[in-house]
Amino acid sequence: MSWQREVDEIAERRARARAMGGEAALAKHRAAGKLSARERIEELLDTDSFREIGTMTGAAAYDESGALTEFTPSNAIIGTGRIDGRKIVVSADDFTIRGGSSEATISDKWIYAEQLALELGLPLVRLVDTAGGSVKLLEKQQSTKIPGYPSWEMTRMMGEIPVIGVALGACAGQGAIKVAGAHFSVMPKGTSQLFAAGPFVVREGTGVDVDKEALGGAAVHARGSGVVDNEARDEADALAQVRRFLSFLPQNVHTLPPATGHKTRPTAATTGCSRPFRANGAASTTRARSSRRFSTATAFSRSGATKDDPPSPLWPG
Repeated sequence: MSWQREVDEIAERRARARAMGGEAALAKHRAAGKLSARERIEELLDTDSFREIGTMTGAAAYDESGALTEFTPSNAIIGTGRIDGRKIVVSADDFTIRGGSSEATISDKWIYAEQLALELGLPLVRLVDTAGGSVKLLEKQQSTKIPGYPSWEMTRMMGEIPVIGVALGACAGQGAIKVAGAHFSVMPKGTSQLFAAGPFVVREGTGVDVDKEALGGAAVHARGSGVVDNEARDEADALAQVRRFLSFLPQNVHTLPPATGHKTRPTAATTGCSRPFRANGAASTTRARSSRRFSTATAFSRSGATKDDPPSPLWPG
């Protein structure tokens, strides 16, 4: 018995997954000034550190002999990688396949990435570029997913691991939730928007004509409503901001942030803080009032570290 046909199918599925939506769709995507989902992952992570999960997932069709005839890859690309040597989980929407709709191919794949990050205690980065839900899927199922995904532990994640949302296109519906429901969110100006529903739905519902930027661009959410934390010049800048943000944070609530190796005590001149750092590590009156403040002694006792160890950004030596 030969397994050659099955081996060939594996190779074919992998090749089609790496081709994403095809050359024409990728060319149109890049012409809009945007990176592909796989290029974004490469830009975000350390070189050659990405380990993809579920590459071959997708919708397939076979002929009567059992040979593969069609294969549409999932438009969620997920896996683990490293930023400055520290492991994270990344989930990227591929807009070149059915507009990145989370329900157009395999809707639970991106949730698996979120569950994995939570179970392993790793930071999660969402690279969001999705047109939202699929009306065709709802018609096919004759039902909706309201009130939501029962296995998506969004609230628990926010209390245990760093979660970052990056808007990298027109993020409608659930895509907007994935960006805003994070500890840090960022969107490049001019190429990304957030809204519950896009201009066509607004026009049908209200009779008002509005473009994507006026409805939910960076000027609206990063400089006005505050739904998104930061505006970025472009996608490269947005991903660089993600790397910098994570450099200040621990992997999860049970660990300390990475030590920077700096030997000097932070001062107002070096940190931009208007109040001096205290000996116990409190940087200001505001921080001292915070209910989430930990003492230096508590931090050391939980980590098993000693005061002879290199200082952490949160606990000056």
